[in-house]
Amino acid sequence: MAVLSRLLFEDEGFGGNRQRYEDPRNSCLNDVLERRTGIPITLSVVYLDVARRAGVHAEGVNFPGHFLVRCRVGRGHGGHRRELLVDPFNGGRLLDDAGCRALLREHLGDEVTYDRRMLAPAGTRQILTRMLVNLKRLYVSMRSFPHARAAASLLLALDPLAVTELRDRGLLSYHLGRHHAALADLEAYLLARSRGVGEEDDESEGSSEYKQIWEHVKTLRRRLAGFN
Repeated sequence: MAVLSRLLFEDEGFGGNRQRYEDPRNSCLNDVLERRTGIPITLSVVYLDVARRAGVHAEGVNFPGHFLVRCRVGRGHGGHRRELLVDPFNGGRLLDDAGCRALLREHLGDEVTYDRRMLAPAGTRQILTRMLVNLKRLYVSMRSFPHARAAASLLLALDPLAVTELRDRGLLSYHLGRHHAALADLEAYLLARSRGVGEEDDESEGSSEYKQIWEHVKTLRRRLAGFN
């Protein structure tokens, strides 16, 4: 583990991009490899791949606000492997429960209580989803709607039942003036909501958001009807 961290964070010069954390390039693996800097999840992806090629049992950890890596090494009491939590964003430092509590407090404040269930493993699909959600959020904040729409499309490719991504892609298409595409996505979203697909307490048919989407659909229908 020490050799791996020395290789990546000293010899190769990988490190967290604190100065420009919100730079979208931090979420694009090709840029991370070229620039040797990124955010916790992309640096963790690099760490995971190198660790696995070196024969270390490693997996992603979908920790709130700050992605981590867990490695199982050696043999402890009873023949069980020891588990070590690694923070690639901070030079490969090792974390115990106290460190995880401090990290959670740093990112989410005192409102969220640390629970070891927050250390659940993250598979490839979950990692990709989190990276794309990051990118979509950044592109929306930059008003780069074509890129944000592309990220939403990739999220739907990963999970066709992700109705919130269907909604977001429809709204992004609306902003881009792609009215046919917007109408198709927003109508599909409303249909999914009416059938309870992905339903959440604050997104029922009577919610203000649902009504707002319905108003968008009616506006799009009128606008497209006027083109015929």
